[in-house]
Amino acid sequence: MKFRKTIAGTLVAASILGCTLISTGCDKSMYTNEEREAIEEIGEELAKEYFEDELGYKVKFCNAVVINGEARNFYLTTYVSGRYLTDDDVMYTYYLDIETGEVYTDEHLDEFTEIASKFVADEQDIDVSEVSVELALDNTESEYFEQHCSEEYVFAPVFPVDMDADDFEDFIKAPDDRNPIAIGVRGKVANSYDLSDIDLDFLEDLDDEYNMYFNLALENDYEYFSGDTDYYYYEHFIMIEKDDFTLLVTDKTYSYMKNRDDDKLYEATADEILDNLKIEETDDGYKFEAKDPEGSFRFKLAAYEGDDILDKTVTSKKGQRNEIEWEETEEGFMVSKGAYVFGTTISIDD
Repeated sequence: MKFRKTIAGTLVAASILGCTLISTGCDKSMYTNEEREAIEEIGEELAKEYFEDELGYKVKFCNAVVINGEARNFYLTTYVSGRYLTDDDVMYTYYLDIETGEVYTDEHLDEFTEIASKFVADEQDIDVSEVSVELALDNTESEYFEQHCSEEYVFAPVFPVDMDADDFEDFIKAPDDRNPIAIGVRGKVANSYDLSDIDLDFLEDLDDEYNMYFNLALENDYEYFSGDTDYYYYEHFIMIEKDDFTLLVTDKTYSYMKNRDDDKLYEATADEILDNLKIEETDDGYKFEAKDPEGSFRFKLAAYEGDDILDKTVTSKKGQRNEIEWEETEEGFMVSKGAYVFGTTISIDD
């Protein structure tokens, strides 16, 4: 999934068609209704020929695929997209190229995602918790519409209709023989995996080696990294103790944004964090606040074996109240899943 912002912006949405642009505040449409209708008419005919006449399925709808291109304007592509119902009453998504007749579906997406997850885990030594994959479909000109978007690809979570699991395993391992795959990876890495080493060069090399556009969300006991070659964010946590709490608190953040003149860096010492952190007992629990809102970012609860807090019901509230789950770290202590922004109230009940 390359969940770069640019790619995310080009992802289709048949629903975009309902945005008739100027009247709804959307950006300008670079095609006419007649051009769109021509694409949809041809696409629906081809979809019915394949799914209904050949397979006995039912095509539920067919919309032209548009992408967001230069100046955030919307452009037609040679693709239509819709849903079809199988004879087992299961609904799937299809994409169809009206120029070539090629059909892509998400029928085997769960299998392909599993294979992609194992591939990334093996290649990058990541304990993968979540993966998503999308294929780059060629964005070509057409006789059916005048304005062509300069984006090279249309990204969608679909793959060739005749591709099975074995085919996909070969496909993902053959970077020189296929279009790019956009891949989003969420998972954990060992503390020895220094997430601060991930920079633009690292991400570009990763993209080049695998012909994949990576969007990563990785963490270990003390670090967090999220992003891609358009934007990424790094965060480091330090352990502190205050008012009978053991916490992991942000002591460093770094962010990069494409075309931004300056990278953003924040650093603080343990003493500065302790001085800035205020823990106040309220009727709802312990409220964790920063005296200087610009000086602190996020925190996690930490506890060691035998600590009372592990035997209690611990909930967090910033708007909605949620029970906190614990997970064991590589170093053996327990830490709350996820991190909390300052202003969060933690309730601890027997």
